[in-house]
Amino acid sequence: MLAKTSQLTIGITGLLGLASCVTIDTSEIAATDAAEIAPTYRAEITETEFGIPHIIAADYGSLGFGEGYMAASDHTCNIAHIILRAKGELSKYLGPGEDNENFLSDYAVRGLGLLDRYETGYEKQPDQLRALMEGYAAGFNKHLSDYEASGDETLWCHGEAWVQPLTGKDIFARGRYTSETLPRLGGALFAAQPPSGDQKQAKLVSDQQLDASQEAVTQRGFGSNAWAIGSDWSETGGGMLLANPHYPWFGSNRFWEKHLTIPGEMDAYGVSLVGTPGVLIGFNKDIAWSHTVSASQRLVPYTLTLSNDDPMTYAFDGEFKDIEARNVVVPVKGEDGVVTDLPAVMYFSHQGPIIALRGMNWSEERAFAVRDANRDNDNTIAQWFDMSRADSMEAFIDAHRKWNALPWVNTIATSRDGQATYLDNSTVGHLSEEAIIAWQEAYAANPAIQQAYDERRLTILDGSTSKNDFVETGAPIPGTAPFDQRPQITRRDYVFNANDSYWLSSPRAPLSGYSPLYGPTETARSLRTRMNILHLQGPSTEGTNSKWSIQDIQTAILSNQSLAADVFKPELVAVCEANTDTLDSTVCDVLTAYDGHLNADSKGAVLFREWLYSYRDLSNAAGTDLFKTPFSVEDAVNTPAGLNDETIALDALHTAVDILDTAGIAIDAPLGDVQIAIRGAHRIPMHGGYGLEGNANLIDQRGNDTTGPFPKSTEIAAYSNLTDKGYLVSGGTSFIMTLAFGEDGPTAEAFLTYGQSGTPEDENYSDQTKLFADKAWRKIRFSPEEVAEGAVRTVTLEGY
Repeated sequence: MLAKTSQLTIGITGLLGLASCVTIDTSEIAATDAAEIAPTYRAEITETEFGIPHIIAADYGSLGFGEGYMAASDHTCNIAHIILRAKGELSKYLGPGEDNENFLSDYAVRGLGLLDRYETGYEKQPDQLRALMEGYAAGFNKHLSDYEASGDETLWCHGEAWVQPLTGKDIFARGRYTSETLPRLGGALFAAQPPSGDQKQAKLVSDQQLDASQEAVTQRGFGSNAWAIGSDWSETGGGMLLANPHYPWFGSNRFWEKHLTIPGEMDAYGVSLVGTPGVLIGFNKDIAWSHTVSASQRLVPYTLTLSNDDPMTYAFDGEFKDIEARNVVVPVKGEDGVVTDLPAVMYFSHQGPIIALRGMNWSEERAFAVRDANRDNDNTIAQWFDMSRADSMEAFIDAHRKWNALPWVNTIATSRDGQATYLDNSTVGHLSEEAIIAWQEAYAANPAIQQAYDERRLTILDGSTSKNDFVETGAPIPGTAPFDQRPQITRRDYVFNANDSYWLSSPRAPLSGYSPLYGPTETARSLRTRMNILHLQGPSTEGTNSKWSIQDIQTAILSNQSLAADVFKPELVAVCEANTDTLDSTVCDVLTAYDGHLNADSKGAVLFREWLYSYRDLSNAAGTDLFKTPFSVEDAVNTPAGLNDETIALDALHTAVDILDTAGIAIDAPLGDVQIAIRGAHRIPMHGGYGLEGNANLIDQRGNDTTGPFPKSTEIAAYSNLTDKGYLVSGGTSFIMTLAFGEDGPTAEAFLTYGQSGTPEDENYSDQTKLFADKAWRKIRFSPEEVAEGAVRTVTLEGY
C-alpha cells in the first residue's frame, strides 16, 4: 500500500482525471537544485481496492520503478530474502540454518556456477527488459530508503543486515534462479562423494534433506488447475479462462498483483512471484493465460560406469573420462557472528554434477550425473515479457516459439476471438530417436528404470555413450527440445491441465507421441485431473443455453466436490455398517450423511479425510492397491475405481476415529471448525481439499519457503495431516481468476487468497482471505473507467 512513508506531499493533478493526487519526491541529490534536473523515472499510480496498483508510465524504466516501489511497499522482506537465496548468501547473513538448509542452498548456487550465469545472462537481456529491471531495483531501493527514514518498524525483517539496496542484475538473478531445478537439490549434490574418499561431507546431509531433494525433482508443493474455454463453449463467443495456481501462502513464492501500462505499447494485468517484474499469469485486451506445473522431466540422470581401478573415472564412448572435482567456498556466519569461508567440493561429469538420491549412491561401480535442461536458460523473463504484449493468439504462440524458454510450466491460454490453446513449453532435453528407443527397451526390461520413471519422474539414461547426450538442434536453449516437438493443441471447445502429463489436456483429442521426458500417456490420471474433466464436461444448464459463463466456472471450481468421496464412500459405508460390532453406529451415520464435498459446513469431511489418508498409507505399507477396478485407457475419466481391500478399509476407519478422539475433534465436526487459515490476528474457517481427495480447489499444508510471519504447528499423529492447530492452511489456491472476452473486452473476477501485503498488520494481509472463505468474488478493474471508479488513491512517483 502507499502510505508507508512520511515523505508525502499533496499535488494538484491526478491520474485519469481525478481531483488530486499524492506526489512522492524521490530526489536525493545533495547541493543541487533538483528542479533543474529531470527525474530519471516517473510513474502515475492508481491504487484500487485491496491494494492493487495500476501503474502507467511512458517508458519501461519508469514502469519498473513504479512496480518496484509498490512491490516493496508490500513485500520488502520477501523480495530481499529470495534474492539473498538466489545469490547464495543465506549462510553469510543467517547462519547454516536448521538442518544445514541455508548452507546446502548456498553450496548449490555457488557450485553450479549461478553467480557467473547471472553476469553473462543479464547482458543478453533485451534493452527494454533490462530497463524494466533497472527501474524495478531503483523503485525497491527508494521504498527501502523511505521506510528506513520513516521510523516505521513493522517489517519482520526490520534492521536486518541482509535487507540491502538492489541492482537490476539482482532482479534478473531472482528470475534466473527460479528457472533451474538443480539449485534446489543441495542435499543430493553435497551427499555425492567418492566411495574411497572422506565421507564426512556426505554424512552432514540428513535423510530429510535427501527427501527434500527428491521432492524438488517433481516440484512438490507447487501445482495448479487451468482451463481455457473456446468460442464453441463460451456464452460470450470469446475465449474464457480459469487461472488457478496452487502455491505457498507464505514466503517469497507468493504472487503479487498489478496492472502495468505504457500507452500504445503494453497494457497487461496479472500476477508475478514477488520480486519478479512483469506479468507471469494474467491478460491483456487480446490474450489471457495461466500456467500449471508440468509433469515433464527437466532433469535427466545418467548412470556412469566407473573404472575398476579408479572410481573417479567413467566410461564414455569406449574411453575413460575423469570426474572433475570443483572447489566451492561458502561464507557462513557462526554463532559468534563471525563469517568464515567454508570449503567444500562438488563433482562433475561432462553431463553435469554428480548427485546422490536415495537408491542412487556413488559406489565403486557406478555414479549418477544429472543434466538440468534449464542450465543455459537465460530467456524465461524475456519470454513472459513478450507474452504479456502479444496482440493475438498467433503472436502469443510466436513468443513461445521465439524464446522456447518457460522452465517447468504448461501454458493454457485463450483469446478474444475464442481460441483455446494448450502448450507444454517447459524446457526438456532433446533426445535422439535412438536414445528414446534404447530407454524404452531398458524400461521394459529393468524394474528399477521403470520405477524411477513411474514413481520418481526420472528418465535414467546410460551415461557411457554419446548417443544419449542432449542433441543440439539450434533451439534457443542449447540441447533442448525444439518448439515443434513440444506438446501443443488449439481448439474451440476447451483445453485444460491439472499437473498430469499432456495426454488428456484435450480429452476429446488425446495427445501422444512426444518425448518420454514430457511424461507418460495412456496411464491413470490423478483424482484431481479426473475431477477437472468431470467439471468441464458438465457446464451449467441453468441459463438459456448450455454454454459456459463466468459464474458457471466459479461455481464448478469452488464446488469443492471430492471425487475420492464419489469413488470410495458407498463401499466404505457398507463396510462400516457390516462392522457395527467394533464401530459405533454413529460413525456410519456420519459417513452416510456426508455430502461428499469439502465446504466449510461439510460434516463428515474430517472423518472421511482421516480415513482416506490412513487407508492410503496402510495400503501402501501392505503393498496393496487402493482401487478394485483397474485403470482402463478406454475409460480414463472413471477408472481406477472402487474399494480394493475391505479389511484395510476397516482398519483405516478405526485409525481415523482414534486420531480424531485423540485430537478432541468430534467425528461430525464441520470442516471449517478444523481447517483454518491464520492471517495475522484472524482465524478464518476455510473450504477446499487435499490432493488425494480429488478436489479441484486445492488447499494444503506446504513447507515451501516459510520465512517471515509463518504460523507454526505440530503434527499430532501418523497417517494424518492434523496438527495442534487443526488443518492449518499454508498453501494451495493462491491467485484464482475467471475471465471472459466479450464485445466490450475482457471481464474478470478473482481472489488473491492470502491478500496483497506480506505484513500481518496491514489491512491487505487478510481482506481477500475473508472474501475467498465466503466465495465472494471481487471484480478486476482493467479499463480506465473501471480503475477510476475503484480508485482509493493516486500518486505520481518520481526518482533517479
